[in-house]
Amino acid sequence: MGGYWAWYIDGIGAGFYLLFGLSRLDLWRREVHRPANLWLAVLAFSALLVNVTGRLLGEASTAAPPVLVSLNFLGVGAVTVAILEVVLCLARRDPPRWLRVVESILLILAAGTGAYGGLVVATEMLSAVMLLAALGAGISASLRGDVESRLLLGGIVVLVLCLVLDLGGELGMVSRIPGVPILGFVVLFLLAAHAVNRRLLQEESASRTDPLTGILNRRGFLEMAHMAVSLSDRSGRPLSVIAVDLDRFKVINDRYGHTAGDRVLQEVARTLSRSVREQDLVARLGGDELVVLLPDTDAAGARRVAEKLREAAGAATVEIDGGSLSVTISLGTAERRPGEPIARTIQRADHALYLAKERGRDRVAAAEDTPARSRGDHTE
Repeated sequence: MGGYWAWYIDGIGAGFYLLFGLSRLDLWRREVHRPANLWLAVLAFSALLVNVTGRLLGEASTAAPPVLVSLNFLGVGAVTVAILEVVLCLARRDPPRWLRVVESILLILAAGTGAYGGLVVATEMLSAVMLLAALGAGISASLRGDVESRLLLGGIVVLVLCLVLDLGGELGMVSRIPGVPILGFVVLFLLAAHAVNRRLLQEESASRTDPLTGILNRRGFLEMAHMAVSLSDRSGRPLSVIAVDLDRFKVINDRYGHTAGDRVLQEVARTLSRSVREQDLVARLGGDELVVLLPDTDAAGARRVAEKLREAAGAATVEIDGGSLSVTISLGTAERRPGEPIARTIQRADHALYLAKERGRDRVAAAEDTPARSRGDHTE
């Protein structure tokens, strides 16, 4: 009965490893420039190899076939290599060339264990070194406050404890519990997948967020704007854009320094974000050029919102060199025309912004009032 139970547990483990590996391999194929999912797939397939060959070796009634021995040790070595590589990916550290050499040596030695029994000890020692290196790198990243590395480190610790417990069972030191190594691998896989997913989501968010102000950058804004355009086309609801520019921003930078200019830009971005609805989008296109996207808002509504934003920005102050600095903004509004590309709507709002600048700054102008001029033409 115990033999059937062990086969049953190993079968469940093998199925989990296979499904997990295939899913991670598919994720990697969609984003080949992010290797963490590839190494998770390698880890899962290596664990599967250890699982299958270990079960076959355990059932062998005669001397262990050399091929199975080599495959088993190759799986063990690949597991430790993959764990270390995932740790390095999450720690944002590029593996040194010498590490690649050591990894290659480990796998070559593991492949030869079936034919040359003397390589077993060297393979086991190198595998242990790899696992210790993974623990060390994980601890180092965790001490720096990396949450994802802490999650992965927790999984590695659980796996090590399960392997030690299973080894104690083999040596007769404790009662052996079937499936303990599989439990360790499952915990490791789940925590590692969660850590990698968190990191990828963070990287995706960062690629769409302006690091200085925390609002959307150009890429993030355009992606969201195209979605808003599609929704507007389907629903027939209006969509408007407000182009925003800080008045005399170059003078602020020249007089108080770029650090002060950054603080001013951050305060204006915060003010705009606080002053619009949750469904509205605020983004920084570059420099002091900001834009606001207003779903379900026509030209008259956009002008009212722009006046509200102008007043809110004018009331805000920034503490600089022991004093308070007030800033003003100029704004241009444009309602999207039917079938109009969003880039063209932004351009018309930009033209209106130029007119607001030309009329004396700290004011709002609508696209219908402006000649065909671009933001690049206006002065500070």
